[in-house]
Amino acid sequence: MKIAVIGTGYVGLVQGVIMSEFGSEVICVDKSDEKIEKLKKGELPIYEPGLLELLHKNQKAKRISFTTDTEEAVKNSEVIFIAVGTPASEDGSADLSALLNVATEIGTYIDSYKVIVNKSTVPVGTGRKVISVIEEQIKNRKENIEFEKPEVLPLVKNFIDTNGYERLQQAVLTTGKKNREEAVDSLEEELMERFTQENYPDVPEEELPEDIILEFKNYYHDLMKKLVREAILYHKHRVDGRTTTEIRPLDAQINVLPIPHGSALFTRGETQSLAITTLGTKEDEQLIDDLEKEYYKKFYLHYNFPPYSVGEVGRMGSPGRRELGHGSLAERALSYVIPSEEEFPYTIRVVSEITESNGSSSQASICGGSLSLMSAGVPIKEHVAGIAMGLIKEEEEFTVLTDIMGLEDHLGDMDFKVAGTKSGITALQMDIKITGITEEIMRIALNQAHEARQQILELMNNTISKPAELKSNVPRIQQITIPKDKIAVLIGPGGKNIKSIIDQTGATVDITDDGLVSVFAQDAEVLEKTLKLIDSFVREVEYNEVYEGRVVSIMKFGAFMEILPGKEGLLHISEISPERVEKVEDVLSVGDVFKVRVISMEGGKISLSKKKV
Repeated sequence: MKIAVIGTGYVGLVQGVIMSEFGSEVICVDKSDEKIEKLKKGELPIYEPGLLELLHKNQKAKRISFTTDTEEAVKNSEVIFIAVGTPASEDGSADLSALLNVATEIGTYIDSYKVIVNKSTVPVGTGRKVISVIEEQIKNRKENIEFEKPEVLPLVKNFIDTNGYERLQQAVLTTGKKNREEAVDSLEEELMERFTQENYPDVPEEELPEDIILEFKNYYHDLMKKLVREAILYHKHRVDGRTTTEIRPLDAQINVLPIPHGSALFTRGETQSLAITTLGTKEDEQLIDDLEKEYYKKFYLHYNFPPYSVGEVGRMGSPGRRELGHGSLAERALSYVIPSEEEFPYTIRVVSEITESNGSSSQASICGGSLSLMSAGVPIKEHVAGIAMGLIKEEEEFTVLTDIMGLEDHLGDMDFKVAGTKSGITALQMDIKITGITEEIMRIALNQAHEARQQILELMNNTISKPAELKSNVPRIQQITIPKDKIAVLIGPGGKNIKSIIDQTGATVDITDDGLVSVFAQDAEVLEKTLKLIDSFVREVEYNEVYEGRVVSIMKFGAFMEILPGKEGLLHISEISPERVEKVEDVLSVGDVFKVRVISMEGGKISLSKKKV
């Protein structure tokens, strides 16, 4: 037998050595590095006749070891002894903090069936507290590790069954999340008050036995879970009155906000996502720095789950595990329909703000995100919809649920999210609380998800079926490719030329090493002006072409004119006018702008004519 003993005080150390003497493999755990190192060397911190000899004997036989790693001990044992100190507090009660900390660690690391023995000196009812702490940690991990719980106290069970069974049945079937929670909670308060009045009439509230109160709350919750599951499993009756394959009421709206480039409000039952799409430049790409490399993303989705969405008051902080996980799932589902950079050179950001939540908010984000993308004019290939599937299973009996709400997720055995287009699946995610599902369950779940997805997609396509025109407030982007040998010309010495373009237009210009120039402008007029300026720097002078030139210097024989940035030609005095010109300065001044034609390019010298325009 493999045994872990957590705590190497007098009780724990003696227990561990004795169990190793009986042939068990024992791991002793303590948080003190110094104590563990001494024990590894065979040095005892306590004295007990014969204990040192037994320690050395079993260390030599490799039946006992020592560590500070609780995870190692928990995962490599079948039986766990908790033997930490429980000193008296100032009021004389036992200080259970060390014990409950150990319970938290066990709940964090436990991965299979274990026998847990409370060896510490504790008051009555502590066992239930330890169970509660471990269960809470397991619940947070979404693992399915069940306790063999002790029988419910007859006093509690009989009272609730007699006075609350039928009423709780009715309460859990109340329509509406808020109404149902109020019905269940108010019934619990009423029953608790009657229970304490009947059984503890003269005991102040603060002195009621904690273990009995905890037993009452746990049994009430377990009964609620049982009633909900039985209604679904055996009567195919869900708490909100739906059939097992029915979707909650759907609604979809676009352009609900006037300023954003794209927006949509998607509602499914009591879950709602406000999705907003913003289009930006290459400078707005998201930098991803992972373990292997750095790279940029042109499409990203952010998911926000504010406290008000579930009727709570609280402050918004940095994204947590939930926000990051749900956002990543929604982003992955939509990424397969996002156009390439060549098709649509914008950086695309979608934000899903959950305004109300009663299950499957990540899937609502997918639906809302798809609608907002199309309303912003993003040429996505087709709509993407998401749905969450649930499961209630007892032995061989099971029921697969379409579009689960929060209570069905909490009390059920599976949360299977399926997202995709009309033609295929783009993202899957499954959380299960049982050891596994059969092929039959998987097939049924996928078929029901497909049917539900088609229904949602029909609504979305009725709302908007093709990308809208870009709004007037959407900045314009255009990409052109220039010869690589023209990149330096466009940039200019010290960035002079490109800075001049930006200063004149206010546009953003990005140039890559392969000659791809991306122009991001406030409107179409600015875009056109910027493209003309870029073209003037990179295009070559062509014979017989007409250019708008500017006089930069005047000579006796003519004037030098800049016809393109950095490109000058000579306008000879004889080519200024059909009539004879005596002096160039009589008809021209530095800074004059007018059209000229290129009449010669011999020897790299450019000759211009005004009279031949």
